[in-house]
Amino acid sequence: MEQGNVVPKNNMTGLSWPEHAVRSQQTPLRLRLVRVKIGRTEMWLLTSVMDKSKLSLDQIRELYKQRWGIEVEFRGLKQTLDKGK
Repeated sequence: MEQGNVVPKNNMTGLSWPEHAVRSQQTPLRLRLVRVKIGRTEMWLLTSVMDKSKLSLDQIRELYKQRWGIEVEFRGLKQTLDKGK
C-alpha cells in the first residue's frame, strides 16, 4: 500500500498527497474521516467517497463487518495450512 501525507482540512476531511502525486505535482486526494462503532470497538476509517448520501455510516459499518469476516476466514485457512506466520 502506498503511503502519503494527510493534512487535516477541517473536522472530518483531509487532503492526502500520495508519494507518486508529490513527484508529479498532482492535486491531493480529498478524504473523509469516518468514525464507526462496531460492537464495543470504535473504528476510524478513511474514504474517498465524500457524499454521505452515497456512502452512509450504516453502509460503511456493514462493509467493514464483511471485510473483517473475510480476514477471519483467511486467518483460519492459513492456520489450517500451517502458514500462520
